[in-house]
Amino acid sequence: MNLLCLEVATEQELFNVYINTVARIVGSVEAAKKRIYLVSCGDSYGFGVELDQKDKYKLSVMGEVMLALPDCCFHVRNMNHNGMNILIETN
Repeated sequence: MNLLCLEVATEQELFNVYINTVARIVGSVEAAKKRIYLVSCGDSYGFGVELDQKDKYKLSVMGEVMLALPDCCFHVRNMNHNGMNILIETN
C-alpha cells in the first residue's frame, strides 16, 4: 500500500502507523490504542480517535496528517460490525 509518502506492506503496519501517530499526542501506545475506535484502509485511509480540542489541534498540525475533521459517525464505535473484531492488535 502506498499512502502519499508512506509505504506499508500490511494493514497491521498501517495500524501501527496510526497508533504511533496518536501515541505521540497522548503519551503512550496503550493510551493511543484505547482512544482509536475506527480504522479505515479500504477506498480511503484514516482513523477515528477520541481527542479533546487541544489534542485535535496537535494532531492536525503534524506533518504527516493531511486533515483532522470532527467525526460525523462517532456512534459506529458502539455498533456490532457483523461480528468483526475491530480492535487493533499489535505485537
